[in-house]
Amino acid sequence: MLPTTIAPARPESSDSAALDVSTASGAAVCPRRRYYRPCTGQRDLRSTVTRSCRGRAWRPSDGPTLPATVPVWSSAAHWLETLTAAITTPEGEELRAAAKVSIDTLLDVAAADARAADSRTGRGVTTAHETVAKALGCSAKTVQRARSLLEALGFAVTVVGGRYLTTEERAAATAHHGGDQRRMASERALLVPRSLTNVHLPRRGKSSSTLTSRSGLPTRADARGEAAPRPAPKRKAARSFLPRPPVAVQRLAAGLAQRLPWLARGHIGSLCHTLTRLGLDDVGWTAHDVIDMLDRRNLDIGLFEPSPSSQRDPLALFAHQVRAALVDVDEPPRLRRARDAAARADERARVLAARAAEDARLAAERADPEVQARIAAAKRKMREHLAAARAHARHQR
Repeated sequence: MLPTTIAPARPESSDSAALDVSTASGAAVCPRRRYYRPCTGQRDLRSTVTRSCRGRAWRPSDGPTLPATVPVWSSAAHWLETLTAAITTPEGEELRAAAKVSIDTLLDVAAADARAADSRTGRGVTTAHETVAKALGCSAKTVQRARSLLEALGFAVTVVGGRYLTTEERAAATAHHGGDQRRMASERALLVPRSLTNVHLPRRGKSSSTLTSRSGLPTRADARGEAAPRPAPKRKAARSFLPRPPVAVQRLAAGLAQRLPWLARGHIGSLCHTLTRLGLDDVGWTAHDVIDMLDRRNLDIGLFEPSPSSQRDPLALFAHQVRAALVDVDEPPRLRRARDAAARADERARVLAARAAEDARLAAERADPEVQARIAAAKRKMREHLAAARAHARHQR
């Protein structure tokens, strides 16, 4: 066996080290490897990594936002100081040990997210795990575990989860930056837990954006003694509610939900608002009318109704098909049936009136003496003619 010697690690940069394994003759037997080494000194929140961490990826402008009740941070420095104090508590140590993330690595990821966040609110962190991992020189799984630990500690929250873009969104992204974007990273917000929002960690000396990882931080007793007053609560914005659908729309929605339960899978109010936008209600339509209209339209164009379970949004598909079928409808079926029923009722009333008039005329004739005399004379003449005919028949025999 050839003897081997392991040379001591020689740092190549500020965040990596090389390990050389050579034989006795000096020939290398394995390539040099690079390892991530977390920062143990000061972390500059104004680092040049800001541009690469913020990114230029496209995002929809109408995405969900956090409610106003979620507090914003006072500054990136205060957020990182409070996080450093919280991670050293017994609860923080327990969570960190379960996540298998070191303190320095957690603070490195936290500083990168703080640089990518809005400096006034701490929101708008849209960097992917891979982007932060490339900037820090670690793996994406490490960044993911560190961010999960931040959420477990209450110092971050996910506003929108990452997902693949739709075809329309990919086209919008290409028009925005000219590249081929297929996915959208999660959006996060950095905040201070409510239990620590009234704790103010004072700065020592002049204000600076450089922070130390563990040294020079005030104790909890100092923070409680110099706690800042709570800010005045902001008045909540009035919620905007959609108007209540008419009763006729609600009756039609109930009938459709009974025949097609998948239309009210979420809440029947969504079906009511969809029917209102389509102009359908119980006055002119029944559930049978709507379903029959869709069946006839699908048969005419040779379309087979897909299974609702295979649709991402069955209610949207229902609205699309109804809107396309209404183009050929001149009058709501229930109104047309009501008009036809009224016409039939008028015809029946006319026939009955004519029959009643005829009965009245006959009754008047039967009550007239002169008419009755003529009738009696006609009957007498008929009897005489019948008797003469019978006598003539007997004579012929």
